[in-house]
Amino acid sequence: MSEARASASDVLRLLGEMDAAKLAAIEQTGATLRDLEEVAAWLAGQDDVMGELERPLSGVAGAVYEILTADEATDDEP
Repeated sequence: MSEARASASDVLRLLGEMDAAKLAAIEQTGATLRDLEEVAAWLAGQDDVMGELERPLSGVAGAVYEILTADEATDDEP
């Protein structure tokens, strides 16, 4: 049995406030609570807990992370 998709309130609770466009894009990924929890850990800097066994975010969690950090990549460019 597959996990249920996270609701908009789940997204906001786990990842914080965001604009409607980002929220809609995240909902479109079909992210589950597990995906959102994984992204929240990365955003909080807990990805280093696994040390050398660290694995990059992939799949839906990776897509959600990209949505949330897309602005950061463009803000750093001159």
